[in-house]
Amino acid sequence: MTTTIQDLIDAHPDIPIDLPKETTNTSLDETYNLSPTTLVPENTSPLAIARPQTAAQVAQLVRYASQRGLPVTVRSGGHDAHRRSMASGALVLDIRALNSVRISEDRTRATVGGGITTGALTAVLEPAGLITTYPAVATVGYVGWATTGGYGLLSARYGLGVDQIVGARVVNAKGELVEADSEILSALRGGGAGAWGVVVEMDVRVYENTGPLYGTVSFSSQNPEQDFTSFFQRLQKAQDGNPEYPRDELGVGWLITVDPEFGPVLHSLFSWSSGDHERGYRWRENLRDYGPSSLVSDNVHPMPTTVWQGIVTNMLPKRVYGSARSMTVRRLTEDVLRTIVECMEIMPKDPGVGVVIQQCRGAAQDYHDKNMAFAFRDIPHFMIELVGTPSVPELHDAAEKWSSTLEEKLAQLKDVALGPYTSMTNPSPEGMRKAYGQERWERLVALKKRIDPGNVFRYGFVRVD
Repeated sequence: MTTTIQDLIDAHPDIPIDLPKETTNTSLDETYNLSPTTLVPENTSPLAIARPQTAAQVAQLVRYASQRGLPVTVRSGGHDAHRRSMASGALVLDIRALNSVRISEDRTRATVGGGITTGALTAVLEPAGLITTYPAVATVGYVGWATTGGYGLLSARYGLGVDQIVGARVVNAKGELVEADSEILSALRGGGAGAWGVVVEMDVRVYENTGPLYGTVSFSSQNPEQDFTSFFQRLQKAQDGNPEYPRDELGVGWLITVDPEFGPVLHSLFSWSSGDHERGYRWRENLRDYGPSSLVSDNVHPMPTTVWQGIVTNMLPKRVYGSARSMTVRRLTEDVLRTIVECMEIMPKDPGVGVVIQQCRGAAQDYHDKNMAFAFRDIPHFMIELVGTPSVPELHDAAEKWSSTLEEKLAQLKDVALGPYTSMTNPSPEGMRKAYGQERWERLVALKKRIDPGNVFRYGFVRVD
């Protein structure tokens, strides 16, 4: 059955529907990444953008699309590295209006709308004295982040984003609003939110907020191979051999950039999630001691999570051009760090370009769903994001060259390289197979074929072309 844009609009008079090339509201078709990526060059011009206001309207739109063979994509925060929500010819469901938050009576769960951003969720939880694992960037869609894997500064204390997912309401490929069963929940825990239907609500774990410390401890270096290697060697030695090293309370992520003023810079994004701030400050001092003497900044102190998210969000460009790649490694060995530093010679000097390092440790190793889609849970590891997304289009090609070169070289380190992170790798079936591993991939593909035989949600992480 064929359809026209006018047919779509006429069939849904109560739902705002815009044509990307005609809308004057640029926030509709502008995502964080403005350029079609090298890996997915076709993501440029969707058929139309619909803005459902309720789960029932989502179901109505999916039924309409399914009956007519229209592919459906879902947009919330719009931070997908490959701009998959804007796939050419697709009906985009912009579900940002689904942003409600309901806290359970026992204060251990929150039911969040499928379109809520991290900042909006934190703004509700924090006044209630609650917190959950989150990404540091406030504009990221929470459901998309959590279903991808969900590394964050509080992961060592509370687990990854996938570990917070305890329930979901999903509009399936038939346009039916259903409660996610255990099989779908396992797929959502690492398989992304866009392949299995439209997640209109998700139940997540929340925790009593103990008033964390946040901040950055940053060093510059004229000899980054020596200084950055020494820093991570001392850090890993403390984690391995110091019984006093905090298993849960201390959360750190790292950002390596080439600053126009300072040159190579290593930023440690610090969080301390217990009320014992004195001990937290001692470990902040230890991090300072691990690095070189050229301290650029140290601004760790108690602050609301909403303020911290605002600081990190403002560190990044508002819009970028390019794509992101990744590699998960067992340890940050000398070879890994040498490879990163060597490639800094061709890294563009831009705030949207850098190496982000996340660690899976502490409570992030204490997972419960052995069937979840997310890979590498049995192995302590570091996930390295190669963020090649400059703030100006003129640096696009240089950033692509840097990130692709670094990814290829890291993948050659067979003794430590495990595979890429699902949201930051080649989105082809072959690329995703490497991210999930063969057994998980086959299981996810079989589920995809069974619950979406018409391939309505064909642009999610698990694609059946």
